Amino acid sequence: MLMCAQISRMAGRLKQCASSRDGIIAVEFGLIAPIILALVLGVVEVSRAIENYLSIQTATRAGTHYALTKPPVQGDMSRIVSSVRAALPSDWVSATDGSAPQITASMVCECDVTGPAVCGAPCGIGEKQQTYIKVEVQKLYTPLVSFRYFAPSYELKTASMVRLK
Repeated sequence: MLMCAQISRMAGRLKQCASSRDGIIAVEFGLIAPIILALVLGVVEVSRAIENYLSIQTATRAGTHYALTKPPVQGDMSRIVSSVRAALPSDWVSATDGSAPQITASMVCECDVTGPAVCGAPCGIGEKQQTYIKVEVQKLYTPLVSFRYFAPSYELKTASMVRLK
């Protein structure tokens, strides 16, 4: 009989707990907070990667614009590379941990019909040689948080090409 009374009291307490709404908001928040945090972190990472890519793309375009206004003399690309460095954020250029951007500027030539050619070499009869300046920038992007199944860093790369003559 005593056992039945205890079971009946426990059943009554369980009913009371089941019908109670106290703390339900805290439980819901505890369930949804990690999901919201993961989404916010993802948005921050993607926006940082896009911002870094747009920065190197802008610097690449600044280099080709400089090449248009002041073409290289005797193949010297150092002024073009310097203009690209000037367009990049200063903390990127002075980085010593291997994340500094790699900048290359090169002269590319091609003939009208036959295609790629050595700069300065003559093209076929009746063909004109076209000279281009190509500027490439590569930078290592490291996310704020490293995840187990994702790469620890990603290479961002962009190139811009402009015709000189």
